[in-house]
Amino acid sequence: ALSRSTGKSQNALIREAIQLLITTKEQSQWSSTILNFQGVSDSIVFEAYREELSPPREDEVI
Repeated sequence: ALSRSTGKSQNALIREAIQLLITTKEQSQWSSTILNFQGVSDSIVFEAYREELSPPREDEVI
């Protein structure tokens, strides 16, 4: 009935349903507490120390 009323094939509707299920499952894996976390205001800003880091070493190929 949905196929007739929307003009979409059954396969197209199945693909849409699977995509919706995947999207819903991906979003529901993290709690809203984690998704809304904004960080800790008095923590160290690690990005401020990037310039003090040594450049990465070139690994020797043997």
